[in-house]
Amino acid sequence: MTSDEVEAICHGDPLILRGQQKNRLALIGLTEEERILAVILESKGHGIYYPITAYPADKKDIALYNRLKIKGGDRNNEKN
Repeated sequence: MTSDEVEAICHGDPLILRGQQKNRLALIGLTEEERILAVILESKGHGIYYPITAYPADKKDIALYNRLKIKGGDRNNEKN
């Protein structure tokens, strides 16, 4: 994956979830190439987030994305 893909997920219309650690968000989104990626962001305060890691979404992430974003409409901030 590329930094452009990560930026596209962050600035697109991802599924946004609370991260497993404090001050983190997990984004699951679709790239232009129709790959589903997971991006973990950490808050630096004042609404500023930085990417910590990004990876191809696993089966659980893909199922959640499909259920909430594609089939269930836009339901951001759904708990894991």
